[in-house]
Amino acid sequence: MGVIRQHFIISGTVQGVGYRYSSQQQAEQLGITGWVRNLPSQQVEIIAEANADTLEQFKKWLEQGPTYAKVTKVDVENSEATGEFSTFLIR
Repeated sequence: MGVIRQHFIISGTVQGVGYRYSSQQQAEQLGITGWVRNLPSQQVEIIAEANADTLEQFKKWLEQGPTYAKVTKVDVENSEATGEFSTFLIR
């Protein structure tokens, strides 16, 4: 199965709770490339590239997040992978 790109916007209590760091760790464990960053809207944005099964696993984790996160919504958009990333970074 080929690599795809997913763009995630995570809403809820997701800033100041270790969400970026934890999502980076999770992505690295799953072999996902891309990045994560906080948005001024208090949401977290993620660009992730991997195969569909791996990204589905990642999405399940994103819906829970780390211990102190309270995720209310995860929006996802699919697009074609660019292969531009070699790691998963916090921006």
